[in-house]
Amino acid sequence: MKKTYLLLFIITFLTISARVNALGISSGVNYLKSQQLDSGKINGFGGESEWAAIAFSVNGIDVTSVKNGTNSLKDYLLNNNPSSGASATEWERKILAINSINSDPKSFSGINYIE
Repeated sequence: MKKTYLLLFIITFLTISARVNALGISSGVNYLKSQQLDSGKINGFGGESEWAAIAFSVNGIDVTSVKNGTNSLKDYLLNNNPSSGASATEWERKILAINSINSDPKSFSGINYIE
């Protein structure tokens, strides 16, 4: 009898956890979308667009469909490259974002990010 209650508790806990997790992910994705500017950029202090691209991709959302107006998040990533004096982490963050959207960092927007 105790095993049955324990099993029911585990199943209930896992079901509730999955539902809360799904709601949390949905809320997070919706928040990121609400922060998008007309340029396609996710508004913030810096780097949010790249991290958002990774978050959308992990959740099965194509970044070309994430739009506020006519520009998508992918449009923003294509048109906004780190400057030549940017930190290594800025370049690395961009490489992670490019990989997450199934693009080639060796030739993204005419730039070889690996070099």
